[in-house]
Amino acid sequence: MSSILQLLGAHGDPGVLARIDKLDADLAAGELGALNTVLAETTGSMGSLRDQVLLAADGRTLSADANDRLFGLVGSAADQCREAMRHHGMHVWR
Repeated sequence: MSSILQLLGAHGDPGVLARIDKLDADLAAGELGALNTVLAETTGSMGSLRDQVLLAADGRTLSADANDRLFGLVGSAADQCREAMRHHGMHVWR
């Protein structure tokens, strides 16, 4: 999640950044319930991390490369989350 946080910190929505920062802290604290939230954020639709578009300070969309990088990181986080959930015997619902 740290790579996602770096991109969001530079170019993302501050509200989403705060939400993901808290989620990252919950994961670091070992809260297994946070894995469900990570899965929702990384596989969900409107308003989730999968739905984010990075913007420049002037409000214009950044290059496709930057947004493709974010999408790739989100996909990787989803895969890692599923693996962690299986490891802990949790139901993987997406």
